Amino acid sequence: IFSFQFDVETCPEPAKPQNITVTKEGEQELLQILVAEDYPVNQQVIRQHLESVGHTVTLVDNGIDAVEAFISNAGFDLIILDIQMPMMGGIEAAKEIRKRGKGKKVPILALTANADAETRDKCMRAGMNNVLSKPIRKNELLKALESFPGHTISNSNSRPKTSVTKPQSPEEILNYD
Repeated sequence: IFSFQFDVETCPEPAKPQNITVTKEGEQELLQILVAEDYPVNQQVIRQHLESVGHTVTLVDNGIDAVEAFISNAGFDLIILDIQMPMMGGIEAAKEIRKRGKGKKVPILALTANADAETRDKCMRAGMNNVLSKPIRKNELLKALESFPGHTISNSNSRPKTSVTKPQSPEEILNYD
């Protein structure tokens, strides 16, 4: 019989806010972000990642609610839509938001577990600006936010990286970079 011992950090220090977009004066630009995601663990992860750097998050769990939230609140700086949700998915919601946006081009990020070329193309044709793969990694999410100075998300043709090892528990997901 053998044994081994190791220390595990169970609750890391909260992340200190960092600059996402820098204004001319060097101040952090905090964003109002609408997130439409139906899976509660993903909602928790996305909220944690965004709020840890000071952004304000409004969560809804389907595309219909996302469209209604967008129409009723003209102050969103960014919209993040899961493409597969009940009632109305993110692609349909993006089309409705673009149709009802009255010229306002709020950046829209798509979330999907399947970021193949066909899915990316559907998202772009629906008016989305970029696609992020699940599981959501904090560094990739924040990098996507940094990529749109002046509220223009870069429309990169590079495919998102996929992970070989995926976290299994909510705690692992929150700390998954």
